[in-house]
Amino acid sequence: MDLVTTPTDWSHHCTRFSASLVFKLSYGQQLDDDGKDLAALEDILATLMKDFYPGAHLVDAFPILDRLPDFLAPWRAGAKRKHLMEVGLYTRLTSEVRMRMESDIGLECFAARLWDHQEKMNITPEELAYVGGSAFTAGTDTTAGTIEWFLMAMVLYPSTMLKAQKEIDLFFSSDTVPGYSAMNDLSYCFALAKEVFRLDI
Repeated sequence: MDLVTTPTDWSHHCTRFSASLVFKLSYGQQLDDDGKDLAALEDILATLMKDFYPGAHLVDAFPILDRLPDFLAPWRAGAKRKHLMEVGLYTRLTSEVRMRMESDIGLECFAARLWDHQEKMNITPEELAYVGGSAFTAGTDTTAGTIEWFLMAMVLYPSTMLKAQKEIDLFFSSDTVPGYSAMNDLSYCFALAKEVFRLDI
């Protein structure tokens, strides 16, 4: 619905949708659209992408600079600050999952499975939090990127979208949701999805 009301923010809508989807899979709860978690997670994603950009910091070009003391290495202080913020957020989110697991035995999410296997994997609560948060961060950005490529492709090739919609309408009504078993029936849509993944590389 957001795409209809504010189409110029389409990239933000894709990121928010994918963040909400991956948040639910990671932590077993809905991501509040206007809450502090969304803003914090978007900030983490934005700074991560900026820091990964080649040449974002002078030390990327001149690794010898990494030997400088902290007061002469502002990139290191920034990285430590960002790390503490990430770990704090991820620890709070996984701790909330742990508390909910006490009252909801059947809670299904990635963080709950990590807690179930913590001893077997021999990881600390901080490591567990970071694994869960890293999965969320990686999943959000890649999912948003794929959705953006799909939207751009459908704008450029509307006949492709119409063929895919026709195939979906042929096999499913508005009351049914296709599952993995439907891939044989949705050969055109399956090929379209694979093509979008290829575009996203």
